[in-house]
Amino acid sequence: DTKGKLAAINAYVAENIGGMRILQLYGRVAKNSERFRTLSGDYRDAQLRTVRLYAMLWPLTSFFNAASVAVALYASGKLTLDGSVTTGLMIAFILNVRDFIHPIHVILEKYNIFQNSLTGAERVFTMQDEEAEELPAPLPPIRRLRGEVEFREVEFRYRDGLPLALDRVTFNVKPGQSVALVGRTGSGKSTTIALMQRLYDITGGAISIDGRPIESYGRRELRSRIGVVQQDTFMFRGTVAENIGLADPLISRERIEGASVGARLGEFLNCHSGGLDAKIEERGANLSFGERQLIAFARILAFDPDILILDEATANIDSHTEQLIQEATRQVRQGRTSLIIAHRISTIMDCDQIIVLDHGRVAETGTDAELYARGGIYRKLCDAQFNEHSATAPALEV
Repeated sequence: DTKGKLAAINAYVAENIGGMRILQLYGRVAKNSERFRTLSGDYRDAQLRTVRLYAMLWPLTSFFNAASVAVALYASGKLTLDGSVTTGLMIAFILNVRDFIHPIHVILEKYNIFQNSLTGAERVFTMQDEEAEELPAPLPPIRRLRGEVEFREVEFRYRDGLPLALDRVTFNVKPGQSVALVGRTGSGKSTTIALMQRLYDITGGAISIDGRPIESYGRRELRSRIGVVQQDTFMFRGTVAENIGLADPLISRERIEGASVGARLGEFLNCHSGGLDAKIEERGANLSFGERQLIAFARILAFDPDILILDEATANIDSHTEQLIQEATRQVRQGRTSLIIAHRISTIMDCDQIIVLDHGRVAETGTDAELYARGGIYRKLCDAQFNEHSATAPALEV
């Protein structure tokens, strides 16, 4: 019980430190501090109960020891007076009774330590019971991928009993094509790209890349040929160059420099002393969102994958940075199969194919012009964004 409460405190502290800005912006520092005091109080009370019970252990065992010796003295003394036993035998019996108490002390003490260790052992065994991600047998390494991706009647649910996240999804992406996945939140866009990276295995249907079932690729090799730019790009503490090359010995300094040029990082490097050797703080705390995105695009160019996945890569940025990212996007898409998730319709209008997902199913497929003319879900999304931008645009004064 005390170990569980301590784990709750540690998790709560880590969560609040990570979300400190949100707490400050919404004035939740005092409330969360009160919650922390409550958790600490529960842990203190549980720990005191444990200490109190443990403190009672020694007096009880000492009392049991004294009572045992007293009873032995009384019984053996009476037997000695009656002549049933000798004095030497009586002394030996009393000493044996005293020696019997010490092992009981040790057993009870170790039992307390054992109980404290059970919680930690349970977590260790839970981690050991997790199945290994890699396939048992090593697979031949992937040289290069042409980039043809096909989903055939793919079904997937995250856990048994939950509804299908993807329901008979079927589409085909030709090598070098740019395909956009659009739809409302929860329609299955992120699930689709997660299955392509084999972060999960499908529960029905089939996914193939270059005509081979995706299960025939090793996860490590497959992911080495798929580049991903996420909405929230993770930055490591170190330099810009280290975050682009990720300390891969196969990526030279010249390659990193070329990638930074292709990703339009010139303006960023000029604003930070040190250029590619400029220091980056933990999780990129000293960088803007757009700067982190540009570094992520430079990573893609440095690692040169065959399939590119852009997951909301242009969200929450200003117009100037968006223009830089759009230029970087065009650069990294050249010669690669690209799957793009975007809520901004303006960023996907030049895609070769647009797939509209709705409640885990493919609702519409076509180009921007075809889908808009059809007047379905895609047109509603476009009109909703147009009306939103029109409502928020400043009025012109004459």
